[in-house]
Amino acid sequence: MNDDIAELKPTLFPSVPRLFNRLYDKVMSTVVATGGVKKTLFDTAYTAKKENLKEGYLKHIIWDRMVFGKISEKLGGRTRIMLSGSAPISEEVLAFLRICFSCPVVEGYGQTECMGGCCIQEPADTSVGHVGKPLPCNDIKLVDIPEMNYLAKNTPYPQGEICIKGANVFLVITKTKKRLTRLWIRMAGFTLVTSDKLTKKETSRSSTERRTSSSWHRENILHLRNLNKCC
Repeated sequence: MNDDIAELKPTLFPSVPRLFNRLYDKVMSTVVATGGVKKTLFDTAYTAKKENLKEGYLKHIIWDRMVFGKISEKLGGRTRIMLSGSAPISEEVLAFLRICFSCPVVEGYGQTECMGGCCIQEPADTSVGHVGKPLPCNDIKLVDIPEMNYLAKNTPYPQGEICIKGANVFLVITKTKKRLTRLWIRMAGFTLVTSDKLTKKETSRSSTERRTSSSWHRENILHLRNLNKCC
């Protein structure tokens, strides 16, 4: 598969954390096995670019040519943007991809019922551990989970089960109206926190009725932050 990717030279590279993890493990194990001056040079370059990520910089005029050019060639050397979905990606692997391939790497979140995605990071955002803002075509609201103390009225950060509604959500036929309509879809197993940091976290689903809810639109949400550290 690696040979096929290098031959095709993709500019847009959507994939899943499992493949990105394999790429990370292969590169890092090769660096450790090589050792010596090459490992020292890689570590120096990696640390420098990781610090630059905090300032929003993806490229480095020296290290990209000296160190990361060969790694970039593993995906053909023309990648302009990467997309990760289907499962949470670790913060370390996400930073690794941005450092070694010198391009935006965004993480998305959604499910089949919302046409695949309802949130995605902005390409210029180099922070890690979140899945970005809601898409312009859908809204997000929180519904209380009282038995877990996840409440929309919690302060300073409201919490609850994420529900989505919008043009990208599947139409359903309700028993009462007997016609196609769009309803709020429950994304069971997640919480969302507003303000400067927003969080989604895997939890168990309960059949307890949720009564209280609060809604947010795209302009009121900075991003959804993923607390699940596994890949």
